[in-house]
Amino acid sequence: MRMLPLVAALLSGLLLAPPLPATAATPTRTTTASPPAGDVPSVCTLAPLPATPALDALRRVVATGRGHVLALGSSTTAGVGAASRSQRWTDRFVAGLAERGLPVAPTTVGPLDVRALTPQPRLTLVNAAAPGATAAAPLLNPGGLAPLTLNYGVVHAVGLALARLMGQEPVAVIHMVGANDYANGIAPRRYAAGLEAAVRLFPTATVHLFLGAYQAPAAGPRTAPWSEYGDAMRHVAQADPERRLFLDLAPWFAAAGVADGDPHGLVAGDRVHPSVAGHDAIARLVLRGLGYGC
Repeated sequence: MRMLPLVAALLSGLLLAPPLPATAATPTRTTTASPPAGDVPSVCTLAPLPATPALDALRRVVATGRGHVLALGSSTTAGVGAASRSQRWTDRFVAGLAERGLPVAPTTVGPLDVRALTPQPRLTLVNAAAPGATAAAPLLNPGGLAPLTLNYGVVHAVGLALARLMGQEPVAVIHMVGANDYANGIAPRRYAAGLEAAVRLFPTATVHLFLGAYQAPAAGPRTAPWSEYGDAMRHVAQADPERRLFLDLAPWFAAAGVADGDPHGLVAGDRVHPSVAGHDAIARLVLRGLGYGC
């Protein structure tokens, strides 16, 4: 990364993405109660990903139990809709790995958590997501409707730069982003270019896992259908099967009826973010998709 873009990213990280204090609750924008959750459909209906070099590499990273896994994205990964940090899907995912006897540590508060900046005895997931983040950086897009957002890979540039300075490059990166690109009318091709740009920020990562999210019930028609953003993410992952994986969660949520009254209460009262049950479902779906069972 050249010096000027790095300085700009650092300043943007300072202005736009202050870290959560250790005692703060997970941020939430939900102002109404989540609908009551019914019997959530089994995650076993999701087929595990087929064996590929990238999947094997990711499972080796988890089994080895060393290094940092970086979770990048926007409000869902940041924990909006969850009642506490421990109920974010990232934290539920790590808890699921621990329940299976894998050597993982609790998820960090954010990228400036001391555990994100120093070597740890067990694999540590660093939550570096930020509400409002996009892949295609509307700040640089004259047609964007969110002029104060940046590419999701550099919103937390301060923490990521410090980690790099201290030799803590991530061994794996999880990408879950796209809702804000869709809402801001960013074309899928620009969205895909933003995903590629984020991948290039972490050239030494062993593997990149891309997660396709559900379409929020409150989101109406935009520049392109939601499915085209999922297709764009899939194509980015398929461009490097040795190091990239794509797990699409959207079909499971569609089958569960999130756009048809949400009978299982998987979406919070704002009809955008996952509820507590939705965060838990995402975590269990990721575990299932990566071959860790239902």
